[in-house]
Amino acid sequence: MLNVASDLHGDVKEMDENARTAASRMASLDHLLRKAGNWNPPRGYPSSRFFIKVEPIPPFDEQSGYTVGIEAFILSTLDGNRFAYNTLISTSGLDVIRDPKLVRDIQSYYAAVDKVRTFELSLGDNRLRVLAAMQQGGFPR
Repeated sequence: MLNVASDLHGDVKEMDENARTAASRMASLDHLLRKAGNWNPPRGYPSSRFFIKVEPIPPFDEQSGYTVGIEAFILSTLDGNRFAYNTLISTSGLDVIRDPKLVRDIQSYYAAVDKVRTFELSLGDNRLRVLAAMQQGGFPR
């Protein structure tokens, strides 16, 4: 059980790094859109269930030494570590956890990770399409 907790702590660190990378990507995209014209970012988007708020991001630092065009397309994905969980599943080890709510929470977590991975795969595919279109259009690297 301690190994599952250790895996989850590693996932949290990975998610923090992914959030940092996403903020940098969003700052560079915001910078590009502002340079391209009159860009007024939305505060959020309505959905069928609720309003999706756009979180504020720090501005792109032009002095950082990073290329804004490259930074805009960096994509970090959640690899996650599920070695301990997979071992528990394959050996019927979930039975050793006596708290059924904890078992459901662990299962729900890994189901959510699978959804994130599926979404990230589609983001990666779209990223490749955009990069190919940029190259065809002669956008500088």
